[in-house]
Amino acid sequence: MEMISKIICPTDFSINSSNSVRYGYELAKVLKAELVLFHCIESKYKDALDESISREKEKALKELDSIADAHRIRDKYGNVAISSIVSAGNPANEIIKTIRAGEGNLVVMATKGVSERYAPYSRITSEVIEKTCCPVLEVPPGTTYTPIQKIVYTSELTGEDEKEVVDFVVELGESLHAHIDFLTIQDQKAPSNADDLISYGYNNFLMKSDTSDVAFFVLEKKDIIQGINEFTERHEADLIIISPGHEKLYDNFIEESNTHQLINKTNYPVLVMHKNKECLVTA
Repeated sequence: MEMISKIICPTDFSINSSNSVRYGYELAKVLKAELVLFHCIESKYKDALDESISREKEKALKELDSIADAHRIRDKYGNVAISSIVSAGNPANEIIKTIRAGEGNLVVMATKGVSERYAPYSRITSEVIEKTCCPVLEVPPGTTYTPIQKIVYTSELTGEDEKEVVDFVVELGESLHAHIDFLTIQDQKAPSNADDLISYGYNNFLMKSDTSDVAFFVLEKKDIIQGINEFTERHEADLIIISPGHEKLYDNFIEESNTHQLINKTNYPVLVMHKNKECLVTA
């Protein structure tokens, strides 16, 4: 998997999205990546060429430029390259089209925009996660940026594609100078193989790594999402990374009835990464 070089930050100019843009900017600064500010004017395709849409695009572009200037003034030594894109249509589809056009290899967005503040979960972020291989960092409402010093990476630590994702997580942690806790949660009713999992993780994923700032944890918990939340709070982490490649874990995060239970019920930013073969090839 390639490391992050261009970060897309969709914004609807709400307070929630301004927080996610701050996360995107700070990550771009640390990772020496380009920041792409993105706004979509929600409209039907047939209306996309209307004169009124053109005026809205011009207005939105000025607002994006103002956001970029504000970050440059606030952090005059940041030296982050910032560009802007304004489109019209379905927001999720437009974000996905922008990713596929090569405009970014990480999306940083608010869990809910202003149009979804009363919705049980975000339709836009759900579609972006499901329909693209690009990692998506979701920033919950009310979250203000703090430097990422502790990361919780939760996965079953199984599968032949796991190492590529772990390599990415380790390299990200090293770039951020962050400690990483590898977390696997097992069903309380299943036979425990904690020692085997920890040994497997060290031998297969970290023996060849230069980092030593990591730890492995295996917990028994009936509710996976509750277990992740409790662990993250107890360890005072700044970021959760999930890798839904396994069917059971994927179902817990992506099914509509459970979609974003973690993402919508946590105060921590969540980075969603895919580890299926198609995504590892195209990422």
